[in-house]
Amino acid sequence: MLNHKLLLLRSFFIFFMVAFFTSTACAVSMEDVNQRISEAEQLRVAEFSPGYYNKAKESLAAAKEYLAAGQNDKAIKALDESSRQLMAAMQVMQKVSGHFSGLVESRDRMQMTDAIYLRDDLVARAEGDFNHVVSSVENDDMRKAENQAKLALNTLRAAQVVALREQYVRPIVRGVSASRKAHGRDYAPLAFNEAIKIQKNIEKLIKENPDAQVKMYQHAKKGKYEANHATKIALLGERLRSHPAELEKMVDAEEGRLSLLGKRLGVDLSSADGAEQQAVMLKAAIEAMEKAYQQQLQDSDAELAKLNAKLGVYEGDLASMNDLRRKLQLKRDAEAKIKRLTKLFNPADVEILLTPDADVILRM
Repeated sequence: MLNHKLLLLRSFFIFFMVAFFTSTACAVSMEDVNQRISEAEQLRVAEFSPGYYNKAKESLAAAKEYLAAGQNDKAIKALDESSRQLMAAMQVMQKVSGHFSGLVESRDRMQMTDAIYLRDDLVARAEGDFNHVVSSVENDDMRKAENQAKLALNTLRAAQVVALREQYVRPIVRGVSASRKAHGRDYAPLAFNEAIKIQKNIEKLIKENPDAQVKMYQHAKKGKYEANHATKIALLGERLRSHPAELEKMVDAEEGRLSLLGKRLGVDLSSADGAEQQAVMLKAAIEAMEKAYQQQLQDSDAELAKLNAKLGVYEGDLASMNDLRRKLQLKRDAEAKIKRLTKLFNPADVEILLTPDADVILRM
């Protein structure tokens, strides 16, 4: 899906560039042609229309030689020719991207695959088939190009299938082979058979939906684990068969690890009858610890809620205090004004009043 969106975005940009080149095809300068070639190269025009692209480069080189020789008229004609060839290359690129989007997407996917998984002969053949399609489009032979595109698409898919098998199936095959040599089928039949099952599922997925590489990766990871797990158990089984006394050491070591874990959790496992019962006791201890932690979290949440409520009250009180402080300051400022006014007016002629909002009123 992502590759398809990128392909649509590139097609839109190519269309825009073709329109731009067409609208400014005349009276171009050396700088204009150089810039257009640079922009076309970023769109990989050399891959989608090598014929016209190379002609555009040749005309540009000729224009530089004419300018160096002082033949300006010939230089201008060569620049115009380079621009025309480049415009034709962009139009071919638009045709290839539009008519053969599936082919272009498959080729891009092959190029993004790690080279270590690709077969050189298939890649070379796929590139050759793709170039045939491009050449037919440049010659304006779309019927021939469509026939060649079918062949090229089959070649690209063959290269992709081989790469996917090498990347996702081959590691499981190697793991299963190593497990088989170690008698993994006898000692670990569940893991061994699971690895083979996953291998077949990946091969089926590659055949039916080669684009589902995320799912292939997940399956391959599990398949390699199962194959390696079967090998590990088989090697252990062979070791114990040759040296049965080591089984006692293994059991003692396992019980020692469980006892150490029990001490960390504060559980006495000495009364347990075997490793299975020890595991049950440890599980119960862990669940009890988890329950205690959950209760502590709930208590903490409750305390936090109480603190938030108190903080709300404190914030309200603080707002009231600030308002009271503001009103007190206004009253003090008004009283100071009254004091100054009493010195300016005769108390017998003027009555000075103070409003509840600390405003001063003069009544003559």
